[in-house]
Amino acid sequence: MKQGILVVTQGSIHPVARRNVIDDFVGSISDRFEDAFVLCAFTSPEVRTFLRQRDGEKMRDIRASLLHMQMEGVTDATVISTHVYENEGYLSMREQVSSCANIFKSIRVARPLLQDETDLDLFARAAHSAFAEDKKDSALVFFLSGEKTRGNDIFESLENKMRTHLGQDVFVSTLRGRMRMHTVLKNINGSKAVLVPLSFLNKGQIGKMEEEDLDAYQASLASMNEAGLDVDELCMGLGEYDEFQRLYLRHLMEAMRD
Repeated sequence: MKQGILVVTQGSIHPVARRNVIDDFVGSISDRFEDAFVLCAFTSPEVRTFLRQRDGEKMRDIRASLLHMQMEGVTDATVISTHVYENEGYLSMREQVSSCANIFKSIRVARPLLQDETDLDLFARAAHSAFAEDKKDSALVFFLSGEKTRGNDIFESLENKMRTHLGQDVFVSTLRGRMRMHTVLKNINGSKAVLVPLSFLNKGQIGKMEEEDLDAYQASLASMNEAGLDVDELCMGLGEYDEFQRLYLRHLMEAMRD
């Protein structure tokens, strides 16, 4: 049996983000599973095209990566993605993996970062460790793109869980979903807010924000500034914090035990 691990992420066009986040995460997995063949797939066609045109680098998508793993003799594969919750991207990833299932003896897919109560509690504890210093006298506003129909319930539960560890001035918001970023304004106490990307890479580290997300983000930021809030934007995605990398690794190890 030869074990293979595929790390699935959107990818990044920025060398620093690539080195400090993606390569660091893949390296951590390689160090922990020394006998496994570890590979990384980029799901964003725009990122792959940009890297090919700028650097001549040909990053593989999910299917090409799995086929390459099979050619390298991998018989048992585990796939871990950097998705935060079970959104359309995560479900699409699972479908692509399933289409290649017959080329391996076994193939497993790790759960997204947030799925059950244990995940929420561990995330809240990790957030306390990572962001308690940033919070102090500021509200923490976590944000992600979101979807209109998926994720809203788990984000509400996450918000409540984080408030038990970080205090009441903690909010989870989306740019597209039900918990819109601008709606937290009326609930913020004080005059300062810290915006925290609720994603493995922040949008700027991947490439350009999608126009819909960019418009919603800028409108929300403008509303906060108009309300007199002193806003600090954190540039680091979750993947730059050891606390959150460990949560992803926990799901990987769980999948490999199944």
